[in-house]
Amino acid sequence: MAQQKEETSRVKVALRQEETDLENHGHQWEEDKSHLLPKHMDAMSKMKEALAKAQKDLKEHSQQREEEKSHLLVEDMEATYRMPEAPAKAHETLDHERRQ
Repeated sequence: MAQQKEETSRVKVALRQEETDLENHGHQWEEDKSHLLPKHMDAMSKMKEALAKAQKDLKEHSQQREEEKSHLLVEDMEATYRMPEAPAKAHETLDHERRQ
């Protein structure tokens, strides 16, 4: 019976030690988490800002490219429209030079 009481006593001491260790680990986890959460939130905020800037830059770049494309199309259309006039002007210039 004495041996059983001694064994029970050792188990209780070991159990209390495990409970204390578990509680200490829980406190350490809470402390670590409280330090990591602000860093995580800051990193997320910076990433969101970077994403928003990249999306804005992409939109502006796309708009600029569309404006350039539109401008080039207008120039091309104007050049095409003027093309029939080009041979007539060339003939006028040649005729004028021949007369002189």
